[in-house]
Amino acid sequence: MQRPLLVYLPLAPADRQHRLIGLSLVASPIVAAHWLAHSHQTSPLICPFHWLTGLPCPGCGLTRSFVAIARGDWSGAIGYHPFGPLLFGVLLGLGLQWAVELRVRRRLVWLIGRSLWRAIGRGLLILGLVWYSARLYGLWSSGAAALAWSRSPLGQWLGG
Repeated sequence: MQRPLLVYLPLAPADRQHRLIGLSLVASPIVAAHWLAHSHQTSPLICPFHWLTGLPCPGCGLTRSFVAIARGDWSGAIGYHPFGPLLFGVLLGLGLQWAVELRVRRRLVWLIGRSLWRAIGRGLLILGLVWYSARLYGLWSSGAAALAWSRSPLGQWLGG
């Protein structure tokens, strides 16, 4: 007998509250990206790491990537941040799962196995670190990072 890929378990009241909070958290960037893509507004968010150091943080470009996805510009989304479409898909998938769970009042449990999920997570984390290191290396080798650092508040404060 083959093991099912998905099982349904009762959704406890505490789980329902967690799903509502989670759904609002994962829906926020998707809704904001859609709003920014279809208005003439720019994002009011300022990256504190970039502002302080002049260097991009690992997440720099994700907002623009999400907005590009909302416009249907997939190549632009990858250009802004290569992990943008992946993260957008993960948020969308989580949001859909939690919305379905709230609607049917049952937990959907994927029987893939924690070790596989952990391996996928570790692999993506390593891939992200390699990508960010290559990004910083490119900035340092071109001299752009040194210039940005010297003009940043932290770089000026440290004499830099």
